[in-house]
Amino acid sequence: MKIAYVYEYDARNPSTQSSRPFSILKELQDRHHVVSFFPIPNISRKLLAPRKIYHALRGKQHHLEREWLTLHEYAWRAEKFLDKEKPDIVFAPSQIVPTYINTKADIIYCNDAPFGAMIGYYPGFSNCSVAYSRQGFAQEKQSHKNATRIVYPSAWARDAAIRLHGAMPEKCLEQPFGANLPYEPSWTEIKSHRNHRRDSLKLLFICSNWIRKDGDFAVAIVIELRKRGLNASLQVIGKAPPQSSEAVHCHGYINKWDGQGAIEFKNAMYDADFLIMPSKAEAYGMSLWEGAAHGLPMIGRATGGIPSIIRHDKTGMLFSMDATPSAVADWIQSATSETTYLRLSEAAYVDFRERGNWRTFVERVF
Repeated sequence: MKIAYVYEYDARNPSTQSSRPFSILKELQDRHHVVSFFPIPNISRKLLAPRKIYHALRGKQHHLEREWLTLHEYAWRAEKFLDKEKPDIVFAPSQIVPTYINTKADIIYCNDAPFGAMIGYYPGFSNCSVAYSRQGFAQEKQSHKNATRIVYPSAWARDAAIRLHGAMPEKCLEQPFGANLPYEPSWTEIKSHRNHRRDSLKLLFICSNWIRKDGDFAVAIVIELRKRGLNASLQVIGKAPPQSSEAVHCHGYINKWDGQGAIEFKNAMYDADFLIMPSKAEAYGMSLWEGAAHGLPMIGRATGGIPSIIRHDKTGMLFSMDATPSAVADWIQSATSETTYLRLSEAAYVDFRERGNWRTFVERVF
């Protein structure tokens, strides 16, 4: 089977979209004949830049990837490539390029969430211009119409596509995304770390946006645990504002795709006890699977795609939008008994092996 991988950005770059396009490409190349066309140049987006400036001056966000001219240029360039390669399947890790592609091959694309679910939910999709909102809904409807299959990682995203955009249920497949790692830990390796109980309690927080991911709530949980006499700390990988609390330690950004970075990332995972994601808004939450891959029980707020990852009291804790730091701290304390913790740890790892990896994704989708 010949698969054409088309994408507007560079899928060889692990830093693109949290490594999802890179990880899918690698797994596809290991299993199928893949021809690639990315990044796809687009002159239209540059020509339309004044529109973005116009709306910005009026205090509105207006992005250019869903402009009619932009979408048709992507399709035109992709079709020239496809006419030459004649693939059996066209795959894209986003809904943009497939919107207007005319081809005899089946079109499959994946996306963490449809436009309608993101508008007004994520900061980057808030306070948008009327024109951009209109373009987004039109583009989403056309991409659904043009695709043979659309893959969403969560029930939240799939249901939103059907409810908000009229997507055909039979086209929409719910299939979890996977952990983005340059290695795969073994249970033997994990157990050697999880069996060793520590005097400290470390919550690992992978953060790209402190406000959206609600880093302050994570800090509040740790402070509550410390009030109860536990030697708790929040270990942050990524961005964090300056902290006065000794309970917070920031590792900074770690490039896990670099040899030394992979070692640092793995060590941080094995040194932690739980992975926490208290996001106010989260399209999916792939870093939860990265925690599970290391046997870390997962703690997350029930929003967006997170409820499709965490199985409450089985692989971690799923807490409500109005939960207090004290309530989360209660659960953490109850989960730290050796028997309970090892049960959660093993269940998280098993779930990663069965659902939260790209091998399973590619086997099911293709």
